[in-house]
Amino acid sequence: MTTAVPEGMAPLKILAKCVADFPTVKEHVKYCATLGLKYFVPTVQANDFEAVLVGSAPSVLKQVASLRKKRKDKKRFVFFGIKGGHDFLLKNKIEPDFALAVDPLPKIVNENFLRDAKDCKYFIASQCHPSLFDGLLEREKEVIIWHLLTNQLMDWSKEEDCPISNHYMIPGGSTSGLRGICLAFAMGFRKFHLYGFDSCLQGNLRKVNGEICKNTEEKPDAVIELTAGGKKFMADKAMAAQANEFQELLDNIRKSDSVKVKAYGDGLIQTICRERYRLGAGDVFV
Repeated sequence: MTTAVPEGMAPLKILAKCVADFPTVKEHVKYCATLGLKYFVPTVQANDFEAVLVGSAPSVLKQVASLRKKRKDKKRFVFFGIKGGHDFLLKNKIEPDFALAVDPLPKIVNENFLRDAKDCKYFIASQCHPSLFDGLLEREKEVIIWHLLTNQLMDWSKEEDCPISNHYMIPGGSTSGLRGICLAFAMGFRKFHLYGFDSCLQGNLRKVNGEICKNTEEKPDAVIELTAGGKKFMADKAMAAQANEFQELLDNIRKSDSVKVKAYGDGLIQTICRERYRLGAGDVFV
């Protein structure tokens, strides 16, 4: 038996959109084309490694021992630091193999990739702010560009003067974490270990860097109460959208190949994974 939505959970209707308009994204992509960097090319061949995808949601704070144990087995596990997950790993003396970001806003430069990794490849989406590319290249980091599959970017890529005509694009949800799963899948990974993928608040805390969900008192509708597995979670609208999209993503990538996902911690996405397992879904393990 498989199910996209755990028993007792109704899918939310949430419209997610990019935090930057397309003209801005378009200029960022054009800038990338001037840098002479490598573009990511997917593989059709599955590999035997397991992807450890590390986000920056609060639950990851309790998973350092688990992460360190996996890091010792480099023949099995490959580590991805997703935005703030990169610096969290390094702060705890855990070296990431890859880092990734999709955020087009300039603030990402001041909040992410501030620590130095010894040997890490940076997979930066073409829609990211030019200052992120400049900063990483100034530090002599290896940067690989990849494109997010969006309707607007796809339409533009078909125009004759587009600098990314015929480039590969990676589908996925509206967050760095979900796109990270799809990017890892396009690299050939079929088993995914998710850390810091909560999709809910811990109090009013959103991330391990201290970022909080503002206006929860002034704007009560800024957060939504959700129930999964008999537990209640508070989430802002972006988190709620990610929880929805996560389930859709699993269903979609499972159609093309066999995948297995395990989520660590006690957040909303972790609970959804355990509910899918309980109901017999073949795409999760505990």
